[in-house]
Amino acid sequence: FFTRSSLSEAMVTAQSIVDGYILPELAAVLVFLVPCLPIMKLSGKPALKNPRVVVPLVVTMLFCPWFFLVNWEQSQAVVSQNVLTAIVMVATVLAHAEDAVQTSWWILLLAAQVVNCVGMLGGAVWPFSSFGSGSVIAQLARGCSSGAWCNDGWYAFLMIVAFVEIFLVIVVLFQTFKTAANLNSVRLLESIPQEVA
Repeated sequence: FFTRSSLSEAMVTAQSIVDGYILPELAAVLVFLVPCLPIMKLSGKPALKNPRVVVPLVVTMLFCPWFFLVNWEQSQAVVSQNVLTAIVMVATVLAHAEDAVQTSWWILLLAAQVVNCVGMLGGAVWPFSSFGSGSVIAQLARGCSSGAWCNDGWYAFLMIVAFVEIFLVIVVLFQTFKTAANLNSVRLLESIPQEVA
């Protein structure tokens, strides 16, 4: 009934369907759902009205999932960069939501956001530099030759989304820089000895 060659062809076809369609769609859904945990933690708190919390949530939930719906074999840099973006944005949401975050954590978060921005704009940042060169937009402009998700219209849509995502990531970077600078200023003022009247 089944020969060895027809069975192996069916297995290759099934594997290519999983690799090409099911894994990217599952990854996109998971990236969309990841910020739900901080949202549940923050429900009912005024932090959800803070633009410093809302903008990273928008980036993670509305922009990052699209970039998992690409041909993973030919667009590894795009996928890897958006994994980093999602992680940094969720960390930013959690940091802005907590009132008692130490200044050193803000500096680390700021460094992670700089690495993320440089990577999105085309800089070679470890560990993502080995996957490709150029910005996310340049990676998308190359498109893909064949396989799942290889459609010029789809990649053009992703390039437009990438422009907006990069702009919002830069906005989040400056928001975090402002918060870190304000915390350092307050800490510096608290360390100055008060004169006794």
